Amino acid sequence: MFKQFEIFDPKTINCKKNITIICATAVDKKFWLLIINNNKSKLLQKDVEFFENISETIAQTKQHNFAVKALIFGNQICSKAKQNLKNLKWTIYNDFM
Repeated sequence: MFKQFEIFDPKTINCKKNITIICATAVDKKFWLLIINNNKSKLLQKDVEFFENISETIAQTKQHNFAVKALIFGNQICSKAKQNLKNLKWTIYNDFM
């Protein structure tokens, strides 16, 4: 459950990928960064670095760290990319629509 949402425009950080960025505050007062990847291609290792750079940029812009970083996507993911995201403490939600 979230008590507050703020949609962050990807164009403000010069991002041209088809993603949605949401900064949210949970009921337990933890800050969440939700990135919804709308691309239809497979999620690769180079995308992991891209998402990590986005999280760092938004953390600097908002001037706080996120307790939970979550990636929501509806396509396949490379096994190495999945492992790298877990090592970087990302929460992964795979939503095959």
